[in-house]
Amino acid sequence: MRLGLLRDRDFGRLSAATALGQLGDRVIFLALPLVAIAALRADEFHVGLLTAMTSAGSLLVGLPAGAWVDRMRKRSVM
Repeated sequence: MRLGLLRDRDFGRLSAATALGQLGDRVIFLALPLVAIAALRADEFHVGLLTAMTSAGSLLVGLPAGAWVDRMRKRSVM
């Protein structure tokens, strides 16, 4: 069996970091509204607003940062 990229240490670190980042995003996306409901007694409107703000933060920061990073040298970004 050929392992290919799985044997490369840098690729392994990149894929592990990506997986952990995605897991953190999913946990925050699920846990934050649940904490707001349980601890702060938030109603439907506030939970919806909190979820919208979570998504809006990714859009407002992620899109400009992605365009900026796309113009940089790829090796230094990685």
